[in-house]
Amino acid sequence: MGLGKSYNYCLRLIQAAQTAYLLIQQKIDRLPTCESQIRPIAQMLPKDKFGNISTFDINPSAPSADYLWKQALKNADEKNSCIITTDLVKSTVDAELDLQTKQQQERKRKVVKTYRTNALAG
Repeated sequence: MGLGKSYNYCLRLIQAAQTAYLLIQQKIDRLPTCESQIRPIAQMLPKDKFGNISTFDINPSAPSADYLWKQALKNADEKNSCIITTDLVKSTVDAELDLQTKQQQERKRKVVKTYRTNALAG
């Protein structure tokens, strides 16, 4: 790849910049200061076939980039840490995705229960 950088490294930088741009559009005051801080958020966002972050295919039930970043900032404040680490952001993203998965499973259980109840009644 050009500039003596690997393709994957350049792609990570581009994705981080695209994610930071999403945060800027949402008027976030405290932005990430390096690519590694935003990488966990960028990794979970939908991408097109070229690896660019797609703002058109965003799942409305998935947590947004600005929500995840705000949660990471909140977690840092709760820990009295002025340093936002990759691990802190990753743990925030993982916790939110776990919560989302649990909510989806609960919705599926409710649908199955309703279907079974209706099938037995009908």
